[in-house]
Amino acid sequence: MRLLKNCSYRMQIFILSVLIIALPATILGIFTSNLTLQQVDSKYQESMLDLTTQINMYLDRSIKSAEKLSTIHIVNSEVRKILTTDYSNSLSGYYPGVQTMQAQVVQANLLNTDVIVAVFINKYGYIFDYNFNTYSDYRGIFDNIEEWAELARQDPRSTYVTPIHHSERTGIAYENILPIVKILKDPDDFSEIGVFGVGINFDSVTDIISSSRLPTSMIVLFDENDEPFYCSEESVLQQEEYGSFLTALQSCSSEVGDKGENLFRHVTIPGYDCSVNTVYNTTTGWKIVHVLDNSIISEASRTNLQRLTLVFLAVVLLAMLLAFCISQQLSRSIQSLCRQIDECEGGTIPQINLTNQLLSNKDFNQIVDSYNRLNLRLTDSLRENYTIQLNEKQMRLRMLQAQINPHFLYNTLNLISAIANIRDIPEIRTISDAISDLLRYNLKSGPIVRLKEEVEQIGRYITIQQIRFPDRFIYECALPAELEDITVPVCILQPLVENTIVHGFDEKEEGGYIMINIYAELNTLHVLIADNGAGIPADKLESLRLSLRSNTVMEIRTPSGSSIGLLNVHQRIQAFCGKEYGIKVDSREEKGTIVDLKLPLTRRLEPLH
Repeated sequence: MRLLKNCSYRMQIFILSVLIIALPATILGIFTSNLTLQQVDSKYQESMLDLTTQINMYLDRSIKSAEKLSTIHIVNSEVRKILTTDYSNSLSGYYPGVQTMQAQVVQANLLNTDVIVAVFINKYGYIFDYNFNTYSDYRGIFDNIEEWAELARQDPRSTYVTPIHHSERTGIAYENILPIVKILKDPDDFSEIGVFGVGINFDSVTDIISSSRLPTSMIVLFDENDEPFYCSEESVLQQEEYGSFLTALQSCSSEVGDKGENLFRHVTIPGYDCSVNTVYNTTTGWKIVHVLDNSIISEASRTNLQRLTLVFLAVVLLAMLLAFCISQQLSRSIQSLCRQIDECEGGTIPQINLTNQLLSNKDFNQIVDSYNRLNLRLTDSLRENYTIQLNEKQMRLRMLQAQINPHFLYNTLNLISAIANIRDIPEIRTISDAISDLLRYNLKSGPIVRLKEEVEQIGRYITIQQIRFPDRFIYECALPAELEDITVPVCILQPLVENTIVHGFDEKEEGGYIMINIYAELNTLHVLIADNGAGIPADKLESLRLSLRSNTVMEIRTPSGSSIGLLNVHQRIQAFCGKEYGIKVDSREEKGTIVDLKLPLTRRLEPLH
């Protein structure tokens, strides 16, 4: 980081731009590569499952189609008669029965062309067989039919799928036969009436397996005892070097349950790295194991990673090129900005102009604009502070002028009060006492007073005015007790009330009112002075509001008084409290005026410096 600080603007911008672009690109590249590996792996998993499921369905369909032959035969009354007839006393009837059964098999086989050989054994042990090819080619397939029939009787479906029969002869039409044995039952009372054996062409199944498997993959079939009996790669079952491999596959086979579920595993043993999908066949109890060499997955992943790497490198190079161009342009503009700022002399802050720069960056131009706006606000602020200070000095001058010979005034007022008391003139005594208190308050109070004192001062002033104009107006003031100790600038209420009486009620002989409502809202104190006087015309009201917003002295005469008194109070509030405080005026001609004084809610107000 220290080394970066010592670099030039251009180099810093270049390095940061490269980091900002390259770092997210790197993270995105790593994430994308991992996602790609997962997607490739998931793709091959889905393909393996689809193919294994297809083989499983085809095997089920072949076996169940062969089983349906027994149903077709049983529903024939002539076949049921042959199966339940004892030919020991009428052997001449046996041979017509054989011909009838063969005709039934031929007709039924039109629905299943995979049937190679079929045999019936009736209730009394008489055999009726049929071979669709040369009988001698497949003689001996059902030599163990009685043993298989006993196993079929123990099965809930009354069916037993036997091991595959591999013919030892060469050149015959079908080398692998799958014998299936089923117990035949009378449809009326479900009593056993015979045994049906059918041999189907298993070569059609293996052909489907060979054509369906993925490249670099193989299909291995395990029987119900988890012993392998078929592999699409014959050498795997014949050579001992595959023993450890078959043991690993046998472990995968044994993990699959007997409810048609499937299992996916990664098998890694010395010399073998593969993915294995195992599916249980509910018809036969076999396990169909689909094995895929992971080299094909690795190769596909490697190809995708190479493509992503090339894209990533292209993005990084493009990012570096863009970073270089941006650093060139931005550093040039920054240097020009710094140069113009350095040219400031004599305390003046000139407006900056970068129109001749090549950089057309909106954000950077906004920085320049913000600087220029700040310059204008600073100039305005200095001018405004100067105006406030000047007004403050003028206000102090006027207060000094009012303090000329105060003792002379106190003594004179006390003399008037004494004479009024001797001659029993209470109005004169009240007025003189009120004026004396008003004068003393204005001369002896500091810049900050309690709100209660300011309200009491208004009461003295109202007392004098009500003696002067007994019926012109009534006065009400609501000051909550909890707000009495809130501090405010001195003499902020009397000028506003005076404006109302002198100008708002100038033409009103009676029926006027002045109401002062004081309340707190959040951290703000509000003093509302409302009257029903002459109000302010709309044009003069707008000029008054403009004067308050701009803190500019504008001599605006209104029915409710001059704007100078309002502006004086407004400026003093902002001088003590800040720009967010002050006066807000709302008025309607011939309806009245409401003046809202907004002050901070504090008991220790301090002047702003």
